[in-house]
Amino acid sequence: MNLRRTELEPLVEWLADRLVGSALQGVRVPEPGTAVLSLRRPGQTVHLLVAARAGVCRVHTVERPPPNPAQPLALQGLLRKELAGRLTGVELVGGDRILRLGFRDRALVAVLFDPKAELLLLDPAGLVVGSSAAHARGSSWNRPSPPTGSGGADRFAGLDGPARDAAIRTRFQDEAAARTRSNLRRRLVARRRSLTRLADKQEAESDRGELADGLQEQGDLLKSAFGRLRRGMTEVEVDDFYAGGRRTIQLDPALDPAENLDRLYARARRARRAGEAAGRRLLATLDALEGVEAAIRRLDAGEQLDPGALEALPPKRGRRGRRDGPRLPYRVVRAPSGEEIRVGRGSKDNDDLTFRHSKGNDVWLHVRGRPGAHVVIRDPGPHPSPELLLHAARVALRHSGVRAGAREEVAWTRVKHVRKPKGLPPGKVLPEQVKVLYVEAGPQGEP
Repeated sequence: MNLRRTELEPLVEWLADRLVGSALQGVRVPEPGTAVLSLRRPGQTVHLLVAARAGVCRVHTVERPPPNPAQPLALQGLLRKELAGRLTGVELVGGDRILRLGFRDRALVAVLFDPKAELLLLDPAGLVVGSSAAHARGSSWNRPSPPTGSGGADRFAGLDGPARDAAIRTRFQDEAAARTRSNLRRRLVARRRSLTRLADKQEAESDRGELADGLQEQGDLLKSAFGRLRRGMTEVEVDDFYAGGRRTIQLDPALDPAENLDRLYARARRARRAGEAAGRRLLATLDALEGVEAAIRRLDAGEQLDPGALEALPPKRGRRGRRDGPRLPYRVVRAPSGEEIRVGRGSKDNDDLTFRHSKGNDVWLHVRGRPGAHVVIRDPGPHPSPELLLHAARVALRHSGVRAGAREEVAWTRVKHVRKPKGLPPGKVLPEQVKVLYVEAGPQGEP
């Protein structure tokens, strides 16, 4: 939004009456084409914001100067060096949208219309000392001709002095907040789309881990028929003591029996490692996706977020994955009814969650027959509702790499009925008194 001539004229008259004679105490340039002058008048410091940027040409006071950018802009150093003394005049040059603020031996000029919007610092001869555009120092500045007409009616008609100033400030602040929210939401939605695609890819990669069990079974079956194997065989039929009946296993005729067996077990190990690595990457991606979706929900609920929120989701980690503060072995999600649900971050974290960060009567859940997160419902009471159990089961499916729409069995019991006999690898436990839910995984973005 740009201020119109009909809106500027009464405001500039009021600013001149109020500020001429004030002493300049400081200058800030929070963003290109914008300057904030701190002017001291008896008993009060007034901060005057002048913005000459495309689409945002405005003048009004602010309660406090905005923060400086992390990297100071060149114009700020120039204005602090060159501007000094008292404000000698505030006027619209030629009666239109070119504002001139006069000082002792310099003038700050703001061109407040598109496409010529810019800030300039001029010497008494009208030569350029510096500008927000590409004007050479010492060159003559030719005043641009503003567009014809006032650009519309006065949107602040009936308001004078401080009331007009406050209305203009509020209007611009509201529009800036709306633009910030819109831009942030658009970036968050793009991040969500990117993370969802990445999660789909990682789910497909993690499925390779499911091949490991099948390859391990083939190796065990082949081992049971080892005495019948000969080099040159292309297949062998064996008794399937896993599924019953008979099973045919393909062989490489160029390998001897031991080599064929070793190859099957090696493929099983590689598939298991690849699936576990992809599963870990998937959990990290889902963690980031949860943070982005939570930010979108907060924006849609009307909550204000800092523009840096996108970069802060999820919390930034160091090179070795550290976070500020002590690392917990679980992430927390909330059920619709408010209960805290804890989700293990990895195999060792699953053990820590179950045996060190849970109480005996908490509810423990895990997807049956596949690696994945331990899920614990904290303080669910003596009779957890079916809705709570279903929500937690879907959380378990999601954090075990189960694809949307797939149906899996989820075991649940109380934490006090989960044991870990000596010798079991990280994340492996023996639950007792188990009940089973048959649950369909929700789409991305839902538990």
